[in-house]
Amino acid sequence: MKITDLKTVLLTGPCTNDRFLAEARKRRSAAFIEIHTDTELIGLGETYAGYFCPELVPEIVKFFQPILLGQNVDNIAELWKRMYQCENFWCRVGVGTAVLSGIEAALWDLKGKMAGLPVYELLGGRKHDSLLCYATGGPSNYPQAKLAEKIDYYLSLGFRAFKLGAGSYSAVDGPYLPLSPTEAANFEGDKMRFVRAHAGKEVKVMLDGHMGNNPEGRWDVGTAQAVMRAVEPYDLFFFEEPLHYTDPWGSMRRPRGAAGRLNGADRA
Repeated sequence: MKITDLKTVLLTGPCTNDRFLAEARKRRSAAFIEIHTDTELIGLGETYAGYFCPELVPEIVKFFQPILLGQNVDNIAELWKRMYQCENFWCRVGVGTAVLSGIEAALWDLKGKMAGLPVYELLGGRKHDSLLCYATGGPSNYPQAKLAEKIDYYLSLGFRAFKLGAGSYSAVDGPYLPLSPTEAANFEGDKMRFVRAHAGKEVKVMLDGHMGNNPEGRWDVGTAQAVMRAVEPYDLFFFEEPLHYTDPWGSMRRPRGAAGRLNGADRA
């Protein structure tokens, strides 16, 4: 079996049926990558770049296309290495590697279809009998009565864990993100106190700082530390991106006794 073509499918539509998330985001885009072969099999992958800049994806796919045409999928690691080597001067990180990940996913999907196996079997087999599934609803909808409705909605769907964004979002006033250490700590501490009291102790709660993708600004190390101390009593399952992802040095300065786990930073 040989690869004969790479195609990109771009889609845009209503963001979600979740009315709480829809307050802040009305539409959403996606980019899917198809790898066609000289058989009836087609590999399908998705790149997260399609969420943010879908128009760029087809051109980057075209860049990689000649490297894969005529190849088989016996050695995906080697194909990935060839593609990365050809693009390493202009996209060692960022949108290029994001698209490359979508192509790699399509290669694995194709190989799984060839073998008649789910991809996880090709990657070493199942490691867990079950995994926690949590609702990620974007912003913290305010006022707090609206936030309580949001929590109740996720719990009614069967979720026993959910993630909320730092700051707040109001359909009337828009987004709000306190930036000073005192103001941010007071706001997030009060919010988590309310959330824990409403959701109970058994539900897992996560907080996302969104510091790499927050138009309102970003926290510095001092603010992030103050917020983590303030929310520590409320047993967060993890705290995602309290600092910008280009500031790994700040993440390494986590204070003793900081709340929960810094998602990703602990493993750096």
